[in-house]
Amino acid sequence: MAEYPGDVGRQAQFLGEEVDPIAQQVVDAADPWKAYEAAIEAPGALINELDWMPRGGLIYVAWAELADLYDAGKVPIGEAHAALRQAASDWLDRPVGTGDASTV
Repeated sequence: MAEYPGDVGRQAQFLGEEVDPIAQQVVDAADPWKAYEAAIEAPGALINELDWMPRGGLIYVAWAELADLYDAGKVPIGEAHAALRQAASDWLDRPVGTGDASTV
């Protein structure tokens, strides 16, 4: 799929409105299961937008893999929670609005 500047801007706006609040809920959640419940909303928010988002598939997979830390049972819940919160914090600290399609 070709990447167009308009789609990059549209993606940045969508992520700011739909995914950033989810990431903030994850960061704010002291309870591991509340963080998980918030995180599993991210792929759902993205699914209907994947056809036009320049990096939609990558973003979808990243959030789904974070939720899998809980689902797989191979990582202690405390460690999964810490990793999820760190990833959400990093998400919120990402560069936005640069017009560069390599950033989201």
